[in-house]
Amino acid sequence: AGLLAGPSPLAAQTPALAGRELAGKKLFLQRCSLCHMPALNEPDNPDPQPYGPKLNGFVRDTQTEERARRAILNGTPRMPGFQYGLTKEEVETIITYLKVFK
Repeated sequence: AGLLAGPSPLAAQTPALAGRELAGKKLFLQRCSLCHMPALNEPDNPDPQPYGPKLNGFVRDTQTEERARRAILNGTPRMPGFQYGLTKEEVETIITYLKVFK
């Protein structure tokens, strides 16, 4: 017995991403995670909070999808807009990922 005995329980719980969702996850990790994911370098903090809001479960309908699209493109008081840093296709790819980001 050993480490390679079978699939990990975490793998069984995590839905597989493919195509555009996976591409969106890569863009999210590259461009958004710095502010929207908790800091990993705080081992003594049991619940580290990100600078920006956590986005898991945020895009759940057309209204929140449009709100996310506007925030990504135009920015907010605490977030820069990415209308010049991301193509419209990249924004849509990130939103595709946010729809399944739990």
